[in-house]
Amino acid sequence: MLLWLHGGDAAMGGEYPVLARGDTITPRGFAGAVRFMLPTADRGVTLDSGVVTVSSAGARMDARVTGSGIDPGAGQRVVLDASFQAVPMAADTVNCRVELRP
Repeated sequence: MLLWLHGGDAAMGGEYPVLARGDTITPRGFAGAVRFMLPTADRGVTLDSGVVTVSSAGARMDARVTGSGIDPGAGQRVVLDASFQAVPMAADTVNCRVELRP
């Protein structure tokens, strides 16, 4: 499972709605994807609807994800309901700032 929270302060918690692919204007939201295995194949889904609810206590975070997306391999909608408790959050080690150079 991959979740990318955009905007706001995740340490403060709250709800994040799903962002449309390529959305760089909406001030707060999330992008999410999940890969899973079936007996005959692996599958992957990018979520196109849903919400993530985040809460935190110190350096640990809880998240509940409900959403859905189309499985391109099967052409069916997949529903996701997942929760994560007490996930340790490390400090960022990568600078994500955009810098234009001549």
